[in-house]
Amino acid sequence: MAEVCYYRQLLEGIKEEHCCSIRAQKRTSGRRMQSDCVSTYLKLTLFISHIATETIQVITALCSPTVSISFLIAGPGGMLRAIQMIQSAKSQHNLGTTAKATVDLHPDRPDYRGFMGPKGFPFSLEADPSFEEIGSAGAHVEKHDKPHTVLDNMFLISGEIPRTTAYETGLRRGLRFDKSQGDWVDDHLIEDERLVMCKVKEKGIIMFTGCSHAGVVNASRHAVELGKGSPLYAVVGGYHLADAEVAQMEATVRDLKALNPSILVPGHCSGWRVKRLIENETAGWLAPSTVGTKLTF
Repeated sequence: MAEVCYYRQLLEGIKEEHCCSIRAQKRTSGRRMQSDCVSTYLKLTLFISHIATETIQVITALCSPTVSISFLIAGPGGMLRAIQMIQSAKSQHNLGTTAKATVDLHPDRPDYRGFMGPKGFPFSLEADPSFEEIGSAGAHVEKHDKPHTVLDNMFLISGEIPRTTAYETGLRRGLRFDKSQGDWVDDHLIEDERLVMCKVKEKGIIMFTGCSHAGVVNASRHAVELGKGSPLYAVVGGYHLADAEVAQMEATVRDLKALNPSILVPGHCSGWRVKRLIENETAGWLAPSTVGTKLTF
């Protein structure tokens, strides 16, 4: 089948950092392939490249030789630019622009995120684009706070991730700005964070974490729960352990081992220490997550 090649051009055109681009292709069977949760007939290829100041995951699936639906998950640093480039690339390759990139958002997202500084003063991060700004950039905005499937049931996006571990406590000193109060309020749990997952035939669940402020173990356990009996195969994305204490890293690796995945792919915010620990404690589970890496499941 034809490949959605314009995403390679899209990624090459953006020069900043931190991107995961996931290209998913349905096998050519002439029929829609579904399971009770997500498609089990899926070949998944993961590309890692540079794109913006926040992690961006672009999931695409070819619906016909000429029409593509894309699903974009992005942080504020690169979202609007990525949407614009997706639409531009579609136009350049005669794929049309009527099938807009879908941006799936939690309805309770803040105007600003930040953190409390060491002297008690809040520091603001870049403003999140508003729903209106995202739509004006050329995307179709969907708001969900419950688990749901996308791309012909090939991928599942969770709702709020249950917090089950004692050691995964969120983002230390995390804040959000509340316009109604005109002040910063505590947001260390970042409850609007979600995960993305799919099932690959004869493999199991591949789960994409985002930055794991909810905890990579919490997210992995929830993915297994949502998978309704399917095994956990791979955990891809940030593990949020770069500044963690050794005890937390050890507990994380212990509890990930208990889920018995085949591949662990810790990304940007994981830190080198937990990667070394995974390599020492597991039998070849660690896979690279650097610019230019290509992983095919």
